[in-house]
Amino acid sequence: MGRPEYAGAIAVIDRHYCSLRLYDPPRPNLYAIRDGNQVALRYIDRVDNYLVYLPANRAIPPKVTEVAQNTSAGDYISGRVVLIQHKT
Repeated sequence: MGRPEYAGAIAVIDRHYCSLRLYDPPRPNLYAIRDGNQVALRYIDRVDNYLVYLPANRAIPPKVTEVAQNTSAGDYISGRVVLIQHKT
């Protein structure tokens, strides 16, 4: 899932929730997004016609994607992360 501490973890994703509207305010939503051939877990901000993907680890720089014409932000989101289960 992109970060070594997630190796072997299971993420439960609500694939029906692809909205940028907060599900449980004031907590930010963590999303599963398509990143090439992988799925990444990211927080998302929208700035004008761009999506800014923010990783939980602030040492990793954010990515910016322009929202294409005739698409919505939800087209870039696989779903909202509901739970991450990891054995320690």
